[in-house]
Amino acid sequence: MDSHSPLFLPAHLLPEMSEGDSAMEIDLMITRQSAIYQAIDGSMSASDLLELIESQDIEIDEWIYDLDRFGYDGLL
Repeated sequence: MDSHSPLFLPAHLLPEMSEGDSAMEIDLMITRQSAIYQAIDGSMSASDLLELIESQDIEIDEWIYDLDRFGYDGLL
């Protein structure tokens, strides 16, 4: 998946984060990217994906706007 795709939700790493906080953020990124792939292949529902994304404090409306703005060609 292209890192410029709106389907790629990167880890939010800050210089002041502890090593443990950085590792936790990377784990969250891996979880959400795995969920996105599961939704694409049909093994996770869109509502479950959105619930997971929202539980990680990602603004759903903004993310959906980006998905709509880039269209299908910009997703994969």
